[in-house]
Amino acid sequence: MRRAYCFSWRNLGAAILMKKKILQFCTFDSVYNTNLQKQLNNDSDFASEYSLVSLTLESLIEAFLKNQGISEYSSLNKLKKLLFWKKFCRYLNITYPFDPQKDIVNIQFVDFKYIWLIGYLKKNFSRIILSFWGSDLLRQSNRRLKAMNKLFKVSDVITFETEEMEYIFEKKTNRNYKSKYSLVKFGLSELDEIDGLSNDDIHRFCHKYKIDSCKKTVVVGYNRIFQQQHLPVIQSLIKYNVSSEDIFIIVPWTYGNHDPEYRRRLEDCIKGKYNYCFLNDHLDEKEIACLRKITDIFVQVQMTDSLSASMLETLYAKNMVITGRWLPYEELINKGIKMAYVDSPELVGEEVRRLIKCSQNEEERLRNKLIVHDMSSWDANLEKWKSLYRV
Repeated sequence: MRRAYCFSWRNLGAAILMKKKILQFCTFDSVYNTNLQKQLNNDSDFASEYSLVSLTLESLIEAFLKNQGISEYSSLNKLKKLLFWKKFCRYLNITYPFDPQKDIVNIQFVDFKYIWLIGYLKKNFSRIILSFWGSDLLRQSNRRLKAMNKLFKVSDVITFETEEMEYIFEKKTNRNYKSKYSLVKFGLSELDEIDGLSNDDIHRFCHKYKIDSCKKTVVVGYNRIFQQQHLPVIQSLIKYNVSSEDIFIIVPWTYGNHDPEYRRRLEDCIKGKYNYCFLNDHLDEKEIACLRKITDIFVQVQMTDSLSASMLETLYAKNMVITGRWLPYEELINKGIKMAYVDSPELVGEEVRRLIKCSQNEEERLRNKLIVHDMSSWDANLEKWKSLYRV
């Protein structure tokens, strides 16, 4: 993953201290955080009013555990865990103090761990904003979400990317916080990268990763977690006799929980059946854009999702997407996006065979591109983030 843009705490000058500070409290480093912070910092009007600070919870916890001589958090009993969080909050208060009269915190990806930081958040910030990304809501148990009610109560704003996410939040928490809801999307910086690609860029990318561009390129998922359902997708391609002469399989494997046994099972399934490559190394922005451009069919049938950036970027590149009917993409359907749908990952092979024979027409591809631009460019979304902080 790309490191989030981080404003140096020690180098804050006297002039900057006069500004309101906005803490982007990121659960983990992500390109979403990076791009949002870059866009805000590059906006001269916004930068004249606000100083943006970034902290990453995972990194802070890891460093604090090491400082306390603790090998793993999971090794602690309940009492020691409570003591850990008490000490951790004291550390945050001393090391990262803010002005509770004017400063703002925006939690990016609402992890359960933030319930232990409520005291720190209330003490240091005038405004608490929670931004759900997708799996932090969709893959969180109802029991845990209900336990997080204290966090939701102290928040001033709760953001979602879609109205479907708002509905799911209410259903899972059995609470009504409608007065706090705000629909705010991340812009996709890759859209400009896709438009700026040359044929040489694409040729170099294919050569570097030994991708057979003479075949239809089928990209399965966008990370290495099992919820992407790689295995049933590959098994479906085999079941429906999708010819190895027709497709080349790409499996992005650059982030997510590392499970060697899962990787071995997946490769055993593909070997001897199809030519393929795993993208193991970090991809820079241009390489991600190249991947979107060379994708003929992107298979996005993970168990849960809110709004996949990889899928939207593929549509913007005027390429085809197979996705699951169970995923909450009502907004895309209503806007006129055209995709292929399956009722289960076991049916992907049948749909791939159909798309190889009967490709999407150019008019639909262009319409998809224009719709994605209107809903996902930074031009369309940055002002919403700025307004969120200025209220």
